[in-house]
Amino acid sequence: MRIIIMAGGTAKTFNRHSITVQGEKLVDRTVRLLKENGQNDIWVTVAQKGMYPQYNEFVNTMKGNDLGCLLGCEELKGNVWLYGDVYYSENAIKTILNGKTNYYGRAKGNALKKYGEFWAFKSDDTFWHWLKLVCKAFWDKKINRCWSWDLYAYHTGKWNLNSPPQRKTVKRTQYICNSNWTNIDDETDDFDKPAEVQRWKTYWKKND
Repeated sequence: MRIIIMAGGTAKTFNRHSITVQGEKLVDRTVRLLKENGQNDIWVTVAQKGMYPQYNEFVNTMKGNDLGCLLGCEELKGNVWLYGDVYYSENAIKTILNGKTNYYGRAKGNALKKYGEFWAFKSDDTFWHWLKLVCKAFWDKKINRCWSWDLYAYHTGKWNLNSPPQRKTVKRTQYICNSNWTNIDDETDDFDKPAEVQRWKTYWKKND
């Protein structure tokens, strides 16, 4: 499989890609776990060359607050798409690599977070078809957001692009259905604020 780690985002509040857990940066940990599971065709998407010179870098020139950034990497023809700012458990990596669904994440909140989270995509022709449809609807301003949960909701038929819901009134729990989804509810998590990092480390008894 070809694995793509999406690490080309810009730091708006803090540098999430510099977070270390037990002395290891998140992207380095993800690459190590992938290699330990027999994966060597690994690419890291970057905003500019030299962010991760130790790996195969792909400069993604498509920017925006939406999943259009995935289309900027379509030519890589990746099979698995992981986030660069997520701490993946060993179980999560194994589950994603061996899974049969397109979407992977934690469906609901946990002791640390109120809402669920997205961990990974596995792409195929159907996935790309829906990604392009949803991105076009967003760019044409027919829908007002195009993030992971939105793509999932349209792809699985939970929502209809011809009569999209009013995004601001939708609770995240309304996205979830049981189709095309693999739930991973363990120490895997992403971090949006510095305080979340320390809270997570304390809860899971991790250190720098």
